[in-house]
Amino acid sequence: DSTEVKVTVPGFMKEIVAELTHIARHSHDVSQRSGVSVRMSIANYENIISNATRRAIRIGDKQAAPRISDLAALHASTLGKIELETLGEARDDQIIDKLISNAVLTTFNRYFSARQFDRLVQAFENGLSVEASELMPSLDYVHQLSHLDGMREALDKLEVGGNPAAVASAVEFVLEGLHLNRKLNKDPGKGPAKYHR
Repeated sequence: DSTEVKVTVPGFMKEIVAELTHIARHSHDVSQRSGVSVRMSIANYENIISNATRRAIRIGDKQAAPRISDLAALHASTLGKIELETLGEARDDQIIDKLISNAVLTTFNRYFSARQFDRLVQAFENGLSVEASELMPSLDYVHQLSHLDGMREALDKLEVGGNPAAVASAVEFVLEGLHLNRKLNKDPGKGPAKYHR
């Protein structure tokens, strides 16, 4: 079937989903009375896979891999599985965002130290800026970034091989990790996120 999409879930994305559940279990913002069940990890895992698959179909990619930009899809599946201590939807979204960011940061810092990307950050100092979005084709990431200083080593360490969808996922993971370590700025806004200095 020509519309068959092959999904790969990089190890670090699985770790982020597991870490999110772990962090929620210890968060003061989450009602610990009702607890955080393993079902949250399962729901979130299924959610990022379906988001990645939908993207691949929409943009005509044959391969799919969940990316950092797919984590926004976890709002609904996370909120459906936990009770927050606060009231108010705006606040709920902020709490989930914070939990997700903490999960990404913790996972990133297990693999890397931000210092090892000094040369990559230098490219941003020199005017590089990169857009990242849920709908960006995988090869755009490969062409824009995979050759940059420090990125090649990171991709090897993350064991994504030559699969463009997995490479795109790894590139977003590195950019977001550097942003969360305050090495890069990120303009969220509507539309693509933009990483810059």
